[in-house]
Amino acid sequence: MRKSEAARVDEAKVTVCIPCLIWSEMGRMPFEHVATCSDYNHVKSGNMRISHAHGYAGCLWHHRGRIEVDGWTHARMREYFGPSLAEGSRTFHETFGSDDYLIARQTALLTGEAA
Repeated sequence: MRKSEAARVDEAKVTVCIPCLIWSEMGRMPFEHVATCSDYNHVKSGNMRISHAHGYAGCLWHHRGRIEVDGWTHARMREYFGPSLAEGSRTFHETFGSDDYLIARQTALLTGEAA
């Protein structure tokens, strides 16, 4: 991994979950509930990573489908936070946008540009 790619991954992981941010912008949950510590979701082509520069931050729910709220069920997590990529990419991308859009949102957030 190049230095610039490592910096992108590290910075993204401490910003906000991009799907959470979009869900909040859709009016589905308050901004203060947007996850701020995330995994880095590497976008793939043919089940292979494109590069470390092609990815975005995703909380454990949106990236892995992991329930992070004590006492909540999978259904309640999905209702409150929206679909997880772990449930399937079709519904996830219909809800949050294409991989290219999610990467662009991450890049805009990291560079301070409007998305």
